[in-house]
Parts: sequence; structure tokens; C-alpha cells
Amino acid sequence: MNKRSFAILLSLSMVLSVPGSVMAASSDSDTVSVEILTEAEISEILLEDSSEGAAIESEICEESVGNVKMSTLEEVASEIREKMLNRETLIKVDFNIPSGTANMFNSQLMDQVFRHTGNPAEGDYLKRHTKQFRINAEGMQYATHDQITDTIKLIYRTDKSQEDEVTSRVQSIISSLDLKSKSDYGKCKAIYDYITSNVTYDYEHLSDSEYERAHTAYAALVDKTAVCEGYASLFYRLAMEAGLDCRIIAGVSELQGHAWNIVKLGDKYYNLDSTWDFGQADYQYFLKGSYDFDNHERDDEFKTPAFEKQYPMSDFAYSSGGNSKTVVAPGKCGASAK
Repeated sequence: MNKRSFAILLSLSMVLSVPGSVMAASSDSDTVSVEILTEAEISEILLEDSSEGAAIESEICEESVGNVKMSTLEEVASEIREKMLNRETLIKVDFNIPSGTANMFNSQLMDQVFRHTGNPAEGDYLKRHTKQFRINAEGMQYATHDQITDTIKLIYRTDKSQEDEVTSRVQSIISSLDLKSKSDYGKCKAIYDYITSNVTYDYEHLSDSEYERAHTAYAALVDKTAVCEGYASLFYRLAMEAGLDCRIIAGVSELQGHAWNIVKLGDKYYNLDSTWDFGQADYQYFLKGSYDFDNHERDDEFKTPAFEKQYPMSDFAYSSGGNSKTVVAPGKCGASAK
């Protein structure tokens, strides 16, 4: 058997960026950097202290390992998700994948972790409550497969005890609103009424970029005040718990970063913005369609053909919503939030 050997350095960093102002949701910036270096370059790098590095030194081994079980992207992502729900800040996962696919696999992993699973505490909710997600990879490359260990470093906006409190309060609200007896529209309206009546806008932390709590459903429930990301996260959590399919949409409103929701009623999705409607008797942004949801522009990731096919929007407002024609001027969501 002919021997073949080479070494690579894989540097993969995926970070959920935090907006400059706490007043709005960020349109998360995911960056992936992959370097393939020569053995000489790696030898030089490995001589240095690289405690913060995201490196993988690999060799193509002349032996192949038979009957190796390959992991799927979803299997690895599911293991990570489960640990993230417990707010673990350092997660290690071991897996085998086809030889030469480590770079591509890890470049897709974060999106898979945060995919819309239908679990109210996962998907958009988990993503919006995660401040930073970094992957460091190391392993061995065999002729038949890559044997990888990913070490994932995480920073969250809430801890496990806070999320336990959110879960408890969400269940209490679901029960108090008697949502099980309501239609889908009735559920949506009751949840929206609750949020707009009980959560005020967090103007106090308008300029405090370090105050992550304002972006969370925990702040909306416990402090009764939050910014748009907290409003949207709470609606998402309550709606999903009530059996309504919902997403958090990031974009721009009034030329500033903002977050709102879409929710499914019947076979179409509708826009809602509980932030702009908080404290109002007549809603301007409740169950609106694509053509009558003023002052909102989605980020590009929510305008792709694939996303629009999966979440088909109604052209106009939901007919039973009782939307007011009164124009409610939106507040500010942070000048540097985008």
C-alpha cells in the first residue's frame, strides 16, 4: 500500500454578533473561515501558544477503519441542541464523517443547530438567546473517514435557571389564557393582547450595549420590559407552545434594526409586530400581509425563494383580525442596532 500523508489546519469560527445598541434584534452575522495550510506552515503554528485557536491537525492514515458508523449532520446538531437547552457553555461532540468532508460539515453545523424544529425552546428562540457560538475542531483523517471532535464555546443571554423560570411562566400564561379552547386566531389574538398589555418598551437601556437581558423573553416576562427581540422571542415561545407555527423575522423598520414575527393561520403566514403595538388599543401591525405591513423590510435570509416557499405569506391582513385603520407611529428601536 502506498503511503499518503498531509496535514491541514481547519479554522472555523461562527459568531452570533451582538448589535451595537440593545434596542433591536441583530441580523445575525455568521462568518466561516477555512484555511488549508502546508505541513511547514502548521509546524510553525503549532510551536506557538494557540489556546484560543480553532485548529485541527490531521493525517491521512494508510490504514482504513472498517465498519465505522457515520454521523449525520442532524445527529450531531441534535446532540449539541440538547446540551444548549441546559445552557452548557462548553460542549464536546465526537463523530465520524466521510473522508475529506470536515470543512463542509462544520460550515453547515450552526445553521442545522438553529433550524426550525417545532420545539418552542429551540429554533429561533434558541438562536436569539445565544450571543456567541464558536467551533474548534480537531481530529484524524483516515482513508475512509474523518474522526472529528468539535469543541463548541458558547455565551448565552440567559442561564438555565432563568430559562426554567420562562418555562414555568409560559405554562402559567397558556393556562390562564385558556388557549386550548380557542381557535388558532383566538390563540394568536390572546397571546398578542397579553404581550402588548403587559410588556413595556425598555427605554432605560437604550444606550447600554452590554445589557443583553433586554433582548430576552425572560426580560419580557419577569421584568415586564424588553426591546423588540424580547417581544418577538416571547411571542414565538407562547405561540409555539400553543401549537401555532411561528418564526422570528429580522430586518429593518424606520431605517433601524428590528425584529418581529410571522405566524401561520390556515395555509398562509401573517406578520405581527407586538413591539410597535404595545400599549395600543387599536392595532396597526397585527396579522398583516405582505402588502399592508408598512415600515418593515426583511433581511436577505428571509427573502430567499426557499424561505418564501416554506413560509408563504398572505398578500393582505387576516380578515377576522379586526385591524384598526388608525395609524400608530412606531417608536425607536435603536439608531445603531442594525
